Amino acid sequence: MALTLQNSNLVWQKVRQLLTGASPAAQEAFRGLKVYFATQKKNPDLQLVSWTASGALAASGTGTMASSTGGVAGIAGTGTLYAVYAKHQGTGTTDAFFRVDDAINNVTGTAQAICGANLNATGDEFIWTNPNGTIFLVDLCVTSTTTFGGVTETTGVADTPHGFAILGA
Repeated sequence: MALTLQNSNLVWQKVRQLLTGASPAAQEAFRGLKVYFATQKKNPDLQLVSWTASGALAASGTGTMASSTGGVAGIAGTGTLYAVYAKHQGTGTTDAFFRVDDAINNVTGTAQAICGANLNATGDEFIWTNPNGTIFLVDLCVTSTTTFGGVTETTGVADTPHGFAILGA
């Protein structure tokens, strides 16, 4: 899927809905980013890309939980990543090493990790923001693997995080 920007106010409404049930720290991090964009960045157009654990697993099979080549959240081409939120909602106890790469998938061996964390307990959250953004040049690929830096994906909804990313041009 190509980058498709829309009015940032619509994006922030979606973020608020997706953060229902998130920790106060996560909600505050995104509120702070929104205020920064509105006051310092001239409220740029953005895109929100979200994924669910079940949707991510249904889309896997190409070596990536969510990529432009077969996943639910992948963005093909270039863009800027401003924020990521992921949460382990299931009851699984298998390690889930969540990460966002600048790559078509996590199998090629050329994936450039942008951010990530180990989310292996119910309720574990990952919050990453960069007010200046991180440019991705290939694709934006979201994965959840059983080992750090690995390519074997987590296999069940109970071990796969859901979440979203905020992107810009």
